[in-house]
Amino acid sequence: MSHKILEAVLENGQIKQVLGKFPQGTFKVHIVYDVPESNFTQDVLNVLQKTSGLYSEIDAEGESRKIRKEWDRNEPR
Repeated sequence: MSHKILEAVLENGQIKQVLGKFPQGTFKVHIVYDVPESNFTQDVLNVLQKTSGLYSEIDAEGESRKIRKEWDRNEPR
């Protein structure tokens, strides 16, 4: 199956304008649409605020070093 790209303007779930020409007959379509980008930085800050203090007693750097050392195959155990 091949894909053709045809741009259209939809408003409130209804096609308002098609920028191109559909082929004759019945066919299936996949609708891919662009959404405005979310404010990623704000999302990260919200997650950090909600989860801060949950693991305050854990040494993150020490734990990450320990895990990386376990993964390293060249290190003697």
